[in-house]
Amino acid sequence: MLRAELAAAMRRKRARSLTTGPGPTYIDGMKSLYLLTPLFALLIATFWFAGETWTRMGDVVPPWGWFAIGGGVLFSLAIGGGLMALMFYSARHGYDDAADGSASVREEDQ
Repeated sequence: MLRAELAAAMRRKRARSLTTGPGPTYIDGMKSLYLLTPLFALLIATFWFAGETWTRMGDVVPPWGWFAIGGGVLFSLAIGGGLMALMFYSARHGYDDAADGSASVREEDQ
């Protein structure tokens, strides 16, 4: 009788480990697939709509318009990159620590 109970317990444990194991399971992959597929479909539809709308308008963008678009893109990238650099600099040099000194001591300072 004890052997049958032990075998049943091992089967339950094995079945449980197959469904709730420590690593990602087949279901987790399917969940991300169900999420990413519609998002990529929306991205493709958006680019298609933008391209169709752009070509059907019939107007040609003059050279100064392309210069303005390129300048705006470069300016936005420069501002974003600069702000990210300042954020990393301030975090690395302790400017984000609490003013009253109540923040925990960083590992590097110990």
